Amino acid sequence: MASSVKSFAISGIDAYVVNIESDTIYGQPSVTIVGLGDAAIKEARQRLEAAINHENYDFPKMKVVINLAPGDIKKSG
Repeated sequence: MASSVKSFAISGIDAYVVNIESDTIYGQPSVTIVGLGDAAIKEARQRLEAAINHENYDFPKMKVVINLAPGDIKKSG
């Protein structure tokens, strides 16, 4: 992966580490989020694109893949 950052998620009284990894690859420009995300996570694609465009950054003309690990834990929000 091209870049990685650690985050945390809370489920009930438990907290766990979520590694957020991203990479750009050649292909049709798009954003793909993988790693057991719910509908709110899938909708984050549009928020991400809007935020990047709003700050006058050029969105990559490549396919962006975002991985939320570990893949066996459901992510929400």
